Amino acid sequence: MYGGFFCGFLNIIYMRRLSITLFSLCLASALTAQTTGSNQSVRLRADNIDEVVSAMTLEEKVHLVIGCGMSMGSDTKFPGTAGRTYDIPRLGIPSAYLADGPHRLAMAAKREFDSRTYHATEFPSSTTVAATFNPDAAHKVGRTLVPGVYSPIPMGAFYTVAKLPVDDSEKFCAWCLEEFDYEGETVMMAPASGFYTTPGKGKNEVRVAYVLKKEDLVRALYVLRKALDAYPGRVDD
Repeated sequence: MYGGFFCGFLNIIYMRRLSITLFSLCLASALTAQTTGSNQSVRLRADNIDEVVSAMTLEEKVHLVIGCGMSMGSDTKFPGTAGRTYDIPRLGIPSAYLADGPHRLAMAAKREFDSRTYHATEFPSSTTVAATFNPDAAHKVGRTLVPGVYSPIPMGAFYTVAKLPVDDSEKFCAWCLEEFDYEGETVMMAPASGFYTTPGKGKNEVRVAYVLKKEDLVRALYVLRKALDAYPGRVDD
C-alpha cells in the first residue's frame, strides 16, 4: 500500500516538474519569437538610426566598432582601402569600406576579379605638401578638396577672403550658424561685402580666419564642404 502511494506521489511530482518545464519552454519560445519579430521589423533608414542602434545586440555593437581589420580576401569589393566594417543583415546595415584621410581615397587600381582599372585621387599628406615650400601647389590641393571655392594664398595676414559658389554670402553665413551643423559642428565666417566700398562687391565672398593649427583648418574646410553641399542657395558655374 505504502509502495503504491509513494509511487503515485513521485508521479505527481514528476508531472508537475514536466508541466513547469514545458510551460517555461513555451514562454521562452514566445518571448524569443516576439523579440525576433520586433527586431526583424527594424531596418536601417535615414530617419530611424536611434531605433536601429537600440535593436542592436551588445555583440553587434562591438563588431561594428572594431571592424573587420585590414585583412581582405581576393573577392573584396574595394581592395586597398583602410579596412571595412561588419555588416548586420537582419537590421539592413551594410558593410562600409573606409578611407584613412581627407587628402585621398586609398584604393587598389587593379582587382583580381575585374579586368578594369580603377583610378582614385590621392594627394600627398599635408606635411609632404608643406615640405615642398610651394604655396601654389598647396593652393591647388586645397581648391580641389573643396570644389567651387577660390581663395588667394594668405601672405602674412591673419585672414583671407574666399569666393564661394553661393547666391549670397551673408545669407550663407547666417544659415551656417542658425540652420546647419555637421556632426555637431559648423563654421563661422564673416560676409566680405562689408569690407568693400563698391556696392555689390563681395556678395559671394566670405572672410575666413587664417588658423595656424593645421588640424582645425582641415576640419573646418571639411565642414565647409558639407555646408556647401547642403546649402539650398548654392550656385554652380
